[in-house]
Amino acid sequence: MLLLAAILLIVLNVLGQGYLPPDAALMHAAKVVSGRSWHEILVLSDPAWLDPWPGWHALLELVHRTVGGGPDTLVVFAVVGLFVALSLAPLCLMKRPEAWILALLVVLAANPHWLEHVLRGAPHIASMAVLLTILFLWPQFERPARPGWHVFALVSGLTAVQTTLHANWCLPALPLLALVMARKWRGARRLAITMGSGVLAGGCLAGQPRGFLTQSFLEPLRSGLQPGGPLLPTAALHAQTPDFRIAACVLALLAWGAFTKKRRDVPLARDPVFLLACLCWVLAQLVPMLWLNWGMPVAALWIACQLQTWLEQRIPTYAHARLALTLGAGAILCLATTANTQNRWTARLKHQHLKKNNPLHAKSLPENGGILYSDARSVFYRTFYANPAGDWRYLLGPQRAPITQELRATLARIRRARGSPASYAPWIAKMNPEDRLVLMRPFALKPDIHRLQWLYPASGTWVGRLPSPQPNRVSTNLPAHNRP
Repeated sequence: MLLLAAILLIVLNVLGQGYLPPDAALMHAAKVVSGRSWHEILVLSDPAWLDPWPGWHALLELVHRTVGGGPDTLVVFAVVGLFVALSLAPLCLMKRPEAWILALLVVLAANPHWLEHVLRGAPHIASMAVLLTILFLWPQFERPARPGWHVFALVSGLTAVQTTLHANWCLPALPLLALVMARKWRGARRLAITMGSGVLAGGCLAGQPRGFLTQSFLEPLRSGLQPGGPLLPTAALHAQTPDFRIAACVLALLAWGAFTKKRRDVPLARDPVFLLACLCWVLAQLVPMLWLNWGMPVAALWIACQLQTWLEQRIPTYAHARLALTLGAGAILCLATTANTQNRWTARLKHQHLKKNNPLHAKSLPENGGILYSDARSVFYRTFYANPAGDWRYLLGPQRAPITQELRATLARIRRARGSPASYAPWIAKMNPEDRLVLMRPFALKPDIHRLQWLYPASGTWVGRLPSPQPNRVSTNLPAHNRP
């Protein structure tokens, strides 16, 4: 409980400094408060596209109805709840939970940016928590005797809940592949049946099992092909590729074990946790975000298990030294993570969100039925968060939202041309007076697109709009509800 309180203190202290996540947490909170469907919020290429996060939105809606408040309240709930959930299984299931705190110190010392990632309040952090829980429970599936029904129900239930929160085929696939690599045939077979039933149950909870599961399998493959650009926060850009400092920590632990001639209970070649971390390291060369979302927490768990073995051998359970170590590690973790190094927790306080109820911003936002054009997803996250009730749609939304081939080509052209005025021509040709084009540029770099009237309503934000139509002149562009 003491260490769990330290984890809670960390996230509350960070939020108290004014920290606001950069992307997904804002979007999900605004989606729930708006009460609208994705087809009313985004310009989608697939009319049959299903909500990829039905369980997460249902949970946030329950919190919204119970507690009330606006998007701010839901963002705080998401950041606090998911950050605590990530450490819940290690702190509750490890014999020496202080080993998890020490492992976090090692991992964050090697890659400090990972902390910003797990504080984003996005539902994929729930997948990390479920993965860690399953890795703790897998030995029960390998024993000759079948696990109790409660273990089956727990793993199946967690998989079902995770499927509705953040459906991703990586969760059942990668742990099973690690078990196969470790030649844990019995455990792999039982876990495959258990998690498979959980995935099917999660699809049923989503309402449309076949369509939802098919979409969840194909979306990660499709979204990886979409143009990138300035879409990832700085922390993700630093932390998404495998960090060799983490590898150095692992090698140091292995060398230390060999030097002390410590006998391993499980050889490395038969350790699914170690093999899963190595598998994520290799696959992250092709899919960098795989290391950020899966490899880092698994590596932290493996390091924690090595430290736990050392603690059990050297420090008795009820020794004063253990209490001193626990308090010291918790205090160091709190001080290191809450420090506002390089303004990492307060940098976004300077961001100005465009708000419809602000008279200075009213003309910079789309009118009713309009479309907001932008080449940066950050514009969608911030504007939707500040205006959940805004009666317009966004051309570019979250990474998983399907976009047309035409939009994909236009975004690629903009990035190749580095935002030259000619690259925006396809959008300008389709815009109506109620639409807006938002470009993130400093005041000195006013866009050189003469067909639009330009406003500078907030720092680093240029907004372009067509001149108001002359009386008795009919616009030749299609109205918003008829546009793709």
